[in-house]
Amino acid sequence: MFRSNKPAAIAGTRLIQVKNLKNWMKSMILKPTENATNAPKAYIYHLARVLERRPVLGVREKEKFVQLTQSYAQFCGVRILTYCVMVNYFEILAEVPQRPDRLPNLDELIVRLMSIASPQRVAAIRMELVALPEEERALRLESYWQRMWDLSLFMKGLKQRFGQWYNLGNGRTGPFWEDPFRRRKLIPGGSALVATAVSIDLTPVRAGAVAHQGAYRWTGYSEAMGGSETALAGYQVLMKAADGVERNPQEAFEKYQLLLLEDGT
Repeated sequence: MFRSNKPAAIAGTRLIQVKNLKNWMKSMILKPTENATNAPKAYIYHLARVLERRPVLGVREKEKFVQLTQSYAQFCGVRILTYCVMVNYFEILAEVPQRPDRLPNLDELIVRLMSIASPQRVAAIRMELVALPEEERALRLESYWQRMWDLSLFMKGLKQRFGQWYNLGNGRTGPFWEDPFRRRKLIPGGSALVATAVSIDLTPVRAGAVAHQGAYRWTGYSEAMGGSETALAGYQVLMKAADGVERNPQEAFEKYQLLLLEDGT
């Protein structure tokens, strides 16, 4: 399906050429703030490289990383709009909702914990919390909720968990990732958000790994091509943020595909 790496226009605003996107993004990205939850939503891009940029992310490692990404996103309440995992780095574009004023209850916490912990561990945590006096239980619940709706903590948990898994299976110790977490909040919505997604989805093409982005397995785009409801929902959020139009997930993804194709047709 891919014939051009030139994104099209949204609402009359022409998107920049992908080859110039890196410099353009630097001018459009806001500096990190102490609290990124003042706005209802934040759209954040993150890139991290393997230590010494070693090309160690093979099929097995990429599959595990994607699985952990989905699990930690569910736990933290972060929505992945799109992503790409290459042999020695990954890119993620995420939507981070504002922390709610009224926090969910114990049952909601248990549901979220099931995405990152074994049933036995979750059952033990539930029993421990239920046995606590009400005031102490509230404090413990708050400590769990503090780990959510925050991309820095999402990335920290994800990268630590993957690094531990990789080290254990490969007889190594020490840090796995090269870069410390650096949060950059994109201007919400509009062409900036879509241009960033396009750049991520075209990464395998620019790297020469495949001829078109749909042929590379470890991206949000390929997941959506395969019918993943989670991936399609990410593009639904992306397109609504871009032009404000309500679409079902499949329609939103098809509209996004046109942005990749239009200039080349």
